[in-house]
Amino acid sequence: MKTLLIDIETAPAKAYIWDLKTRYVPLGQIAEDGYMLCFAAGWLGEDHVYFSSRWDHGEKGMVQSAWELLNEADAVIHYNGNNFDIPRLNTEFLKYRLGPPKPSHQIDLYRVVNGKFRVLSKSLKHMLSILGLENKLEHKGMALWTGVMEGNKEDQRIMEEYNLRDISTLEPFYRELLPWIDNHPNMGLWMPEGEKPLCTHCGSTDLRFKGYKHTKVLSYKQYQCNSCLSWSRERYADNTGRNRRHDILA
Repeated sequence: MKTLLIDIETAPAKAYIWDLKTRYVPLGQIAEDGYMLCFAAGWLGEDHVYFSSRWDHGEKGMVQSAWELLNEADAVIHYNGNNFDIPRLNTEFLKYRLGPPKPSHQIDLYRVVNGKFRVLSKSLKHMLSILGLENKLEHKGMALWTGVMEGNKEDQRIMEEYNLRDISTLEPFYRELLPWIDNHPNMGLWMPEGEKPLCTHCGSTDLRFKGYKHTKVLSYKQYQCNSCLSWSRERYADNTGRNRRHDILA
């Protein structure tokens, strides 16, 4: 399975406001719409990281590069990408009439954090800190974005480093969350013929039998992966397990 990690950076919109407490800005007060600045991406398990920006490759070249990578991917890993990165990229693809890239499984790690854990902050920075992993690059805040938008070369260099760091932190974070991800793509579907990995999350055959998973009418042998700690079950019901359950109920 070809799995892409991706993260984009965008410029904020510019607007005319009357005071600092403005909560709603009418469309007529927007002076300039937001736009995509750059993106970084890499294939899971590989060291090389791709980077493309509007200042080095032009807006169209940057968008085309992102489309080509997404079009190769079977699955895409991101943080809050379902709400931000992917819709923003789709907007750029629509603008340049590229059409949608090949459909892929979306693995949004923010949704895993939001649905599984209770933490003071659901930011990627805070989650990485909790786990003691390499963290996001520190920077000067909004001044970095304005510097990039104004063409400051040093700020553009720092933005590239910041964007690339996000990808390098995303992979180890994904591996920590792997056993917690519901509806993860079944890795076994992409394995070479003749191999029979049972772990649906990582494809490992290093599993230990952990009893039965019971539904209302059937029982399935279930396993825990020794490699990633994910849980999986066999596809077909086990008559032994089902009869055992009936004996208990009787």
